[in-house]
Amino acid sequence: MNEIISIESIELNSTNYNGSTDWIVVANIANMRLLRPAVYYPAELAEPEEWGAGICSAVLTLEKDEQSPLTTGTEHEQIEYLQELDLNWQLDED
Repeated sequence: MNEIISIESIELNSTNYNGSTDWIVVANIANMRLLRPAVYYPAELAEPEEWGAGICSAVLTLEKDEQSPLTTGTEHEQIEYLQELDLNWQLDED
């Protein structure tokens, strides 16, 4: 599960024929961007890879009449809600 640091935006993408809605969420996600690759040789300079936060996007669908904090909740409520969904975050290009 990826840790959501902050929410950048939440936008309605589309409304489906059955009344469900698709949303695009852009957020700052921990450990998504490789900052420095691992160093193996020479052994005296070996270091593990280092990861940092990155801006990522994910899509989620809400069923018709489903209550969620996406549009009315605080950022903290939105983060808690999205964290529970365990979305498939994709790192946005620079």
